[in-house]
Amino acid sequence: MPASLDEALVTNLLGLTGALCSLGVSLSSLSAVREARKVGSLGGLDTRSWPLFATVGCLWTCYAILLGDIWVFLTSSSMSVIWLYFCLTAIRLLSQEEGELRPTAPEPWEGGLLRRRAVDLYHLSKVYRKTAMEKTEQGLAGGFGFTFCVAFACSPWNIAGLQFLEAVITPEIKLSVFSSICGFSSLLMYIQPASRLWILVKRRDASTIFRPLVMAQLVLNLVWTTYGILELDPGIYVPYGFGVFVCLAQLLLKCVFRRAGAAVEDSTLKADPGLFMESLTPIPCDKPVIQASSRIDWKSTACDSISCSVTAESHVVSDAASAAKSGGSPLSPSEVPTPGLRQNTIDLPDLSNRLKAQGVYEDYLKWQAAYRKRRQGCAHSAHGELTATSVSFSSPCHRQNRKISQEVRSIYAIPGEVHIEEC
Repeated sequence: MPASLDEALVTNLLGLTGALCSLGVSLSSLSAVREARKVGSLGGLDTRSWPLFATVGCLWTCYAILLGDIWVFLTSSSMSVIWLYFCLTAIRLLSQEEGELRPTAPEPWEGGLLRRRAVDLYHLSKVYRKTAMEKTEQGLAGGFGFTFCVAFACSPWNIAGLQFLEAVITPEIKLSVFSSICGFSSLLMYIQPASRLWILVKRRDASTIFRPLVMAQLVLNLVWTTYGILELDPGIYVPYGFGVFVCLAQLLLKCVFRRAGAAVEDSTLKADPGLFMESLTPIPCDKPVIQASSRIDWKSTACDSISCSVTAESHVVSDAASAAKSGGSPLSPSEVPTPGLRQNTIDLPDLSNRLKAQGVYEDYLKWQAAYRKRRQGCAHSAHGELTATSVSFSSPCHRQNRKISQEVRSIYAIPGEVHIEEC
């Protein structure tokens, strides 16, 4: 078989493999998006780069139509359609308030007062969602408008009186410019992950790197880099070659900081316990100690909030026990001191001060994901699962009052230290 036929066969096989790999990588987020549409909340999905993915797919689609490359067309057209669908879903869900922290109704003994931090975090969530929705809309509109302008500028012109421009700006120059623009747009998809590598090194936490997805992206980049080299198209092999090094760096960090995420979270809790428990009042030493033991591991954000809630309830029980031991009557619900935010809101970490000070959007996304799990009635952890059948998240105040009455009764029978275990 002639060498040219061998090269054509290898090129077509690589193109087909690249199209299938690209389709698989693009569809990897479909299950999460469909779940978000079913629930009615994004729940922590990062939508900031979605308009860029849709724009890059549209650019490569127009370039493939002009070039006549079937494999680039199949890859880019499917990519643009999928990410356009994801962007429209994001706009739809961001325009709703289902996934936000809503100021819950006050308790009867609170006199109609709402917690200030709950309201602050509610408004902060609205600001984040409004900004994300506007950026998604503007990104789609600007990206597709730019694509149409570039596609027309690089296509054959038929303008009366300006035919001499065709002799100056030849079709080969137009294709080279179009390829460079597409390559630069693809390069942008890897610049942000590359810029975040140093942040992961400083934090010594690679928990946000999903190894299977990085491996799939690495295979995709290798295939398209080889395809671009065979086609002698620098607009293809330059950005995807850069993507190969980014994926290798991510895998290296994942191997080096494999178990560093939990250590970072534990050190954060020790160094700054107020991040998760700043609204809780410390238990005085002269009051009975009530130790709350939970089956949930502290590594999960949602599980941190559950443990904080149990600790807050233990503080209230301690007050009631102290009043009972001193000879007084147990505290009524109207006299029970409220431990801040935890009673009449979803038991999640109060990140308002940290988010306002640092503007860490990833922390907000983690909080939003934990919030959606709590709304669904389940919170997953590293070593177990807490479902709605075991704990009722819909009425924490009723659960707290029930525990207060149970612990006050148990104090008379078993004086001293009381151990509570969640059912």
